Amino acid sequence: GIALVDAQCRIQNANRTFCRMLGYEEQETLSLRIQDFAQDSTSCANLVQQVLDGVVPSAKIEGLFNRKNQESFWVQITASAASGEHGRSCVIVIEDISERKWAEVEIQTEKQLLERLINSSVDGILAFDRDEFFTVWNPGMEKIFGISARDSLGRSAFQACPFLKELGEDVNFAAALRGEKIISRDKEYTIPGTNRRGYFEGYYGPMLNTRNGEVIGGLAIIRDVTERKLAEEAKRASENRYQELFENA
Repeated sequence: GIALVDAQCRIQNANRTFCRMLGYEEQETLSLRIQDFAQDSTSCANLVQQVLDGVVPSAKIEGLFNRKNQESFWVQITASAASGEHGRSCVIVIEDISERKWAEVEIQTEKQLLERLINSSVDGILAFDRDEFFTVWNPGMEKIFGISARDSLGRSAFQACPFLKELGEDVNFAAALRGEKIISRDKEYTIPGTNRRGYFEGYYGPMLNTRNGEVIGGLAIIRDVTERKLAEEAKRASENRYQELFENA
């Protein structure tokens, strides 16, 4: 859609596409100003003024417009200076970008939801790229291993956590990057420097590009099973003692 506006952002002329996009008859648009349909009218007015003042020859912004029926849609607005019978004016070209913008909003909403789920999980969640550098390290991981996200993110997995390689978890990282899913059970670990000890289970799988299914990294859920393992060991020790007492009775 194309329209010619003056310094007060009044529409002096508009093509049929512009009118159709806004839902107005051609004659109706001549009584309108940009402020009548732009939700962020200040930014649009500043855009026009900058062009008319010669600050920039042309400029673009994105914003929400309201149609005559009050339906909202996203537009990209390109403003350029022009001269004609009305004196110095501004040509604005609007392009409907609603599909892209609403998709961006949806993606951002899903991303925020995913981040909340990851950060609120009682299990540890980590992710790594194809070079095995950590890209996700949630609070659950910090709690289990006592290693902060600051000391993990952006670092090589086995430099940040060398004990994982000593436990053979590098094999599971590689399997996830090959597109495989694998479970690593009851791994006993000790964190060097802190002597933090415990047991964990790891559930590994690939991260895929949603467009073509290509493996772009790996994801792991790390579950602390220390309490269960200690209870099992205590139970076995108790059973062994009873067995020895029975045999020696």
